[in-house]
Amino acid sequence: MRGTNFLSVLKIRNFLVFSVGQTISQFGDKLDHMALLALLRIYAPGPGALSQLAIAFTLPVLIFGPTSGVLVDRWNRKRVLITCDFLRAVLVIFIPFAILWTNGNVHSVYSIVFVVFLFGLFFNSAKMSIIPNLVSKKRLLAANSVNNFVGRFATLCGVLLGGLLVDWEGWGRVGWEGWRAGFYLDSLTYLVSAILLASIGIRVVRRSQVSSEERRPANNRGNGLWGFFATAFRSLARDLFETFPLIVRDRAILFVMSSILLFCFVGGSVYVLVVPLVQQSLGRGTAGVGLLAGAAAIGMMLSSFAFGMLGYRLEKRQVILVGFAVIGVLMMIFAKASSFVFLGVISFLGGSMLAPIAISQDTLLHEVVPEFFRGRIFSTREWTLNGVFMLSAVLLGVLAELISIRPVLFSVGLIVLVLSLAGEFVRGRWPGSSEGAASELHVQPKSSHD
Repeated sequence: MRGTNFLSVLKIRNFLVFSVGQTISQFGDKLDHMALLALLRIYAPGPGALSQLAIAFTLPVLIFGPTSGVLVDRWNRKRVLITCDFLRAVLVIFIPFAILWTNGNVHSVYSIVFVVFLFGLFFNSAKMSIIPNLVSKKRLLAANSVNNFVGRFATLCGVLLGGLLVDWEGWGRVGWEGWRAGFYLDSLTYLVSAILLASIGIRVVRRSQVSSEERRPANNRGNGLWGFFATAFRSLARDLFETFPLIVRDRAILFVMSSILLFCFVGGSVYVLVVPLVQQSLGRGTAGVGLLAGAAAIGMMLSSFAFGMLGYRLEKRQVILVGFAVIGVLMMIFAKASSFVFLGVISFLGGSMLAPIAISQDTLLHEVVPEFFRGRIFSTREWTLNGVFMLSAVLLGVLAELISIRPVLFSVGLIVLVLSLAGEFVRGRWPGSSEGAASELHVQPKSSHD
């Protein structure tokens, strides 16, 4: 399939502008995080403040995750992207003033961070849902490869350059503290992203915002404002509960969501097992963690590019299962290894496996999920990622305290390997993807595509 690889998809103007905007916006996300860390170091040093910050940016997904997708499916996704970036630009620039007005009370910052990440939740749901509107179906894998590459590149640059920018002493010449300048620059990145997104010309098909129930005269729905909100809530709940039967009925979607659970399990284990293993057991500290994370990020970037060039030749479910099997083996080796250089090689290989898995997951969802369900599916994915990550991190952390880190990490790798092999066995006995559920949902009254 020539003309469907990583480089060719960047020749599509709308997608190129979208990708540049995403690079800038995601760089801003990481710059924002570095500025927050610098701010807390001054006004609230200690792990307690970091825990509260983590709660502030995790809660929006856990509380509003699936609901945000319902609303994104009802709204114009391009407008959602532009509005969210613009509002985040305004909110972020207020953080330095909030510190000034409250005499250094960081709880005001947590409130703003909560709202910023709430808009980020809507932004991410709309971003993932709009990609099939920018490229043809045969270019989806290449587009998702670019999207994954952009995310890793922006993260790497945001962490490295963000730290340098926030710590740069030159800001003192204009009377700014480094963390304050970080928020101003972050606001600018969101604004530039919003302008770029506004220049994209696409037609987004979305589900009708007004159901037959909502079209009834007001006196048949209830009385006054209460009746309006009651009807709106019932409509929202109905759309939300339509999501889960679709996931269960469609084999392709169920497969992807199941693999995402495994993805979260791996992520949680890395967070609570690998980090302390490198910091304490190996005595490499936070710098060692950063080096291994950098090796993994480079692996993800390179494999995103390679998979975007050649991945169309591979079967996506096979890529996911084989990738997890390799990661399981790598985790088992990591648990036994002591050489830091060797651990760097393992981290690089692990990152090289993670990117094709994530790209294949996104592409499968883009291929089978009806357009007016995409927001719900991708917001449910985000909700699952955060929720299962948190639960697995807590569970594995307790086990590591009771036993020790290395045996638990080895066991996690073994579980991932066994589940991958079991998935391949089930896939062999259950060939093909039943796209019936998704296909049925494509056949809707025309009003659904207004």
